[in-house]
Amino acid sequence: MSRRLWGSALIGCVLIGMSALPASALSSAPSSGAAVAAPTITPAQFESRVLTRINERRARIGCGALRSNTALKLAARRHDAAMIRANDLSHQLPGERGLVSRIVVAGYKPWRELAENLAWGGQTPGETFWMWMHSAPHRRNLEDCTLHDAGVGVGYSHNRPWVTIDFGRH
Repeated sequence: MSRRLWGSALIGCVLIGMSALPASALSSAPSSGAAVAAPTITPAQFESRVLTRINERRARIGCGALRSNTALKLAARRHDAAMIRANDLSHQLPGERGLVSRIVVAGYKPWRELAENLAWGGQTPGETFWMWMHSAPHRRNLEDCTLHDAGVGVGYSHNRPWVTIDFGRH
């Protein structure tokens, strides 16, 4: 089965930045035959640590901290589950609602600005954060001081985390 691959490979991981892609852009996560150790932290701990890293960076550049938002977290977790089922890293999977609809259905409304980062393959919150910081579109979203809310979702497949962070501003 062939899929269109779009994005940057960073340390063997595929990343896509919402600010640089149309909603229809597709990507696939590489499959690996190598054995991977079981996660040592829960998805909720991973999510919390990713947000903490991002907020530490935002404080260093003079941005306010992102507030964890339940609706954005729900949308991110649902999107992780859909990507895992499809085994495809994409901002919009075939037959799936787009970002705006996913966010609104999860309860984040009204909204004025939205963004999304995805990652696959970073084993730790630190690795995921590092990959995003070394990708210009992802970094722009993390450092966008006009975004105030965030929801981080993490799902595991074959002991590898699939990470979505949805950003918003009311």
